[in-house]
Amino acid sequence: MTARPRVPVCRQCNAVFSKTTGVSTLRRHLNKHKINAPARRQTILQFPRTDLYNDKEQKERDNKLITWIITDQQPFTVVENQVSTCFCNDLRGLCKLKGISFLKPELDIDIR
Repeated sequence: MTARPRVPVCRQCNAVFSKTTGVSTLRRHLNKHKINAPARRQTILQFPRTDLYNDKEQKERDNKLITWIITDQQPFTVVENQVSTCFCNDLRGLCKLKGISFLKPELDIDIR
């Protein structure tokens, strides 16, 4: 067996894998050798929900944001602008900008 620093190599058959080889591919390879790789379980953190508004109230705020953007001819990127985000965060967390992807389905336009 030749030395291959920092490259995954199977100890059973010397198969060489890329650093970017997916976990599923490695598991499949180990299964061919009857080696069982234990699955790692992610820890699920239990945090209380922090929704400030119910769906109806949030929809009202979303519509006001859309109206502001259209009325004042703001660029769509204003909702992702760091200054806008900081401003909304200063409003005691009562306002949350969703990002430009939120506007696309609401306005039924092509944003590029």
